[in-house]
Amino acid sequence: EPPQCRTCKRWIVQVDRPICLKYFKNGDRIGVAWGRTIQLVSKELSRKDIHSLTICQITGSVMSEELISAEASAIRFAENLNGRCYTLHAPAIMSQPNLAHQLRQEPVVNDQLERLKGLNRIIFSVGGIDLADPTRIKMATDKELSSFLMNGAKALLCGHILDANGEHIEHDFSERIIGMKPNEIRSVPCKLCVASQHH
Repeated sequence: EPPQCRTCKRWIVQVDRPICLKYFKNGDRIGVAWGRTIQLVSKELSRKDIHSLTICQITGSVMSEELISAEASAIRFAENLNGRCYTLHAPAIMSQPNLAHQLRQEPVVNDQLERLKGLNRIIFSVGGIDLADPTRIKMATDKELSSFLMNGAKALLCGHILDANGEHIEHDFSERIIGMKPNEIRSVPCKLCVASQHH
């Protein structure tokens, strides 16, 4: 990632920091996504004592040499805002849809996913799809992403593929993901999307 792009993202996060603090209220149940931008937000977020706050990790974990774990970002939010944190003890994506279905039925994972249905706020980012980006989060193979691009894919939302209109492109890939689905994200009353684009 070019240095000027990293600088741009950090500037965006610093601008959004006061917005974030105004956005979070006592008693909130907040979902926290994962990614490069959300990681920056968790690092830059000022401390604030918010009462009866719940922070929930909304996507499973992915191995990445560039980013800290998904649960680490959620934990940072909870520490900075004096909230209770619930992490999602699962990988972000499984190798087969049937394995993902079985994992969702496990009591611990099922309880964590059910908790996400009670969120009243969510903070997330939307990323582009660039096969040439060496730092991209590799939830999908190059072959899978090439196929998505040929079918109109334009962006990633918590691992899910979106087209130019923001509509979810259905694929068995989505059935393999452990975490919130696009329709569940849309149903959260208050949403804060933090994103930037370098030109």
